[in-house]
Amino acid sequence: MLNAPRKPPKTAFKPGWKGGPGRPPGMRNRLTEVALQMLGDDFSEHGAETIAKVRREKPHVYLQVVASLLPRQVQTEKLSPLSDITDEELHQIEELLAASRAKLVRKVEQQNGAASFPPCFSKN
Repeated sequence: MLNAPRKPPKTAFKPGWKGGPGRPPGMRNRLTEVALQMLGDDFSEHGAETIAKVRREKPHVYLQVVASLLPRQVQTEKLSPLSDITDEELHQIEELLAASRAKLVRKVEQQNGAASFPPCFSKN
């Protein structure tokens, strides 16, 4: 009977139970409200000058604060001039580039001689 379902303990939440008489989800407690109000008042009075002072005197702290305010994950869109071409067109471009490179290699070999190229660039 290793696969028999386990019976939940008597203290487990019952299905459909809404919870106890505590604070509703999302509601702040009084201390949090007071602290946020005090911080807001202080920031309204000294915010801009404090930000400028931190930026001048402690740039690493300033950058930490800025980074903490940025979203953790940024949506980026990769834009490519080749995103709209078909596979066949891409294959044609590859063939054109290969032919162009071969023509350039032949021209340089004729001008300088094949011996002047390192082995990785010589024709095989």
